[in-house]
Amino acid sequence: MAEGSELEVEGPNIRGGVKTALAELGYAQVEATERIHVRPPTEEEADALEISPERTVLNIFHVGKTESGQAVEVTTTVTPAHYLVIEHTFPLS
Repeated sequence: MAEGSELEVEGPNIRGGVKTALAELGYAQVEATERIHVRPPTEEEADALEISPERTVLNIFHVGKTESGQAVEVTTTVTPAHYLVIEHTFPLS
């Protein structure tokens, strides 16, 4: 899916972001599911995030899907829980 595209280029930034790059390849995302789990960090995570092992982290597992339901983006983010605020807006009817 990503062969020959900007998604193959090494580096921290993709012009316009991953969602834009995928949409340009014909894989526009219309739905995302995120599972957020609060847990203690591993030793490696505590070291990398420069936090105490007694703190907690948020493990955010994100799946972006196209209109046909195809998963085209899967990311996992681990961040210190005390640094992050999560706000969601969604229809109720």
